[in-house]
Amino acid sequence: MLGPPPDSTIVQAWVTFLTPIAFAFLAVVNIIIGKKAAVKVEEAKVTLADNTAATSDKLNEIHTLVNNDHGVSLRLAASALQRVADLTQRTEDQELANQARRMSDEHERKQGVIDRAKLNLTPDTSKEGN
Repeated sequence: MLGPPPDSTIVQAWVTFLTPIAFAFLAVVNIIIGKKAAVKVEEAKVTLADNTAATSDKLNEIHTLVNNDHGVSLRLAASALQRVADLTQRTEDQELANQARRMSDEHERKQGVIDRAKLNLTPDTSKEGN
């Protein structure tokens, strides 16, 4: 047999004594877990920032290549259409060649603005007005 049940005052005394200790223990455990979680969050932030920067750099490289290829295509089209217009002497062909040249020039102008911004340069105004 187990014996008589403990006096309720003894049980109450133990509960009163152990409850703050248990809460203090849980608080310490929560602090430790919280600090570990904060470290993991910080690591994730750094990893995310690094990955974002790497992805951004790669996308900028790809965008530059695509813009360059687009510019080459526009110049080739303008040149080819001008040759056709020179051969045919038709007004419609000359209008298409002019339109292609304007599109190529506009692309080069816009790309120049972007390139200067990437290099932190100001626009060259020395040629304006000449």
